[in-house]
This record gives sequence, C-alpha cells and structure tokens, in this order.
Amino acid sequence: MKLTARINKQELKKAIRQVRFSLDKYTKGDVFFRLELDIHPEMMTLRAPGASVPIEAHATGFGRYLFPIYLLKQLTKPRPEEPLVFTIADRYLKVEQGPEIIRFSLIEYLSGRASALPELPMNYTDRHVLALRARYTDHTLRDMGVGSQLQKALLTFDDKLYAAFEELKLYGVTIEELKTLAERKIRE
Repeated sequence: MKLTARINKQELKKAIRQVRFSLDKYTKGDVFFRLELDIHPEMMTLRAPGASVPIEAHATGFGRYLFPIYLLKQLTKPRPEEPLVFTIADRYLKVEQGPEIIRFSLIEYLSGRASALPELPMNYTDRHVLALRARYTDHTLRDMGVGSQLQKALLTFDDKLYAAFEELKLYGVTIEELKTLAERKIRE
C-alpha cells in the first residue's frame, strides 16, 4: 500500500506538543515512544495513550501507522514554513525536503487491526495503567508502548503498598490483605 500525505508543519508541531503534554509524566527521555497516526484524505489523527489530536492533512488514501515520536519531531524542524510531504510504501517513509528524499524504515502498518494503543483518559493515572493488566498481558502492554508507564506504576504501587503496611502492621494488617484490597479497587 502506498500513501502520500501533505501536512502543515506548524500544525503538526502543535499537535505533537499536545500529545507530549499528556505523555510527559511517563515518557521523558523515551525517544523510541511511538504514536499512532490515523491518516484519512482530509485529516490525520495523532494518538497516544490518553491523547487523540486531529490535524488537517491532504492524503492520497487511508492508513494507520505507528511512528516514533522523535521522527515526527525531527521532520518538523527543517524549513518550518514549508509543508511536510511524505510517502509511505512497504513500511518505508520517504520525505520530500526540497530536491532531496530521506528514507526511514521504522514504520509499522496497522492493517485492519484495532488500535495499537490502549484507551486511557487524557489525565490518566497509575491506577488506569494498572487496570489495563486486567485486559492485556504485560508483554502486550509493552508492545502497545506503555511498558515504561506500567513499570513506573508497578514501582509506585509497591512503594505505597509497603508504606501503608508499615503504618498498619501494628493493627495486625498483613501485606497480602492490603495487596488484595488494592488490586480489587484497581479493577473496579
């Protein structure tokens, strides 16, 4: 499948900033974090866990892809006044920048699959991330791009669980009881 898209770089930068705002608490320094791009003839939607930002685009068809966020940010830097024109064919991205064409191969096509990203609210918390474990395996969550968020949420959960245990152990509460209660509340 071949798809060509033309996007205003300033709008793309703004959309990336909006998506990054919802991700920053989890993905600082994660240059390989991937966004889902849902491309339609008149619009493109950037998606990440907890965010979905539509922008105007002119494309030759439909497609859904996973793009590394650093790649999109890099593509908006040179000549910001010019539109970004790119072609995706056979998992390769070709970018027209004046007379030169740049090739990348880090694109994953999501043919007919459901979204590759879990649905999370815009201001999601560790509890939301941990609740995903009821529907997905840890491996699947890593593949969906929320591995670092899951790891952070698990570490925070353990820290708070043991802090609560230290406070309540004098009343005969066990760590297992606290963990069972907390996990039940997360699933609700």
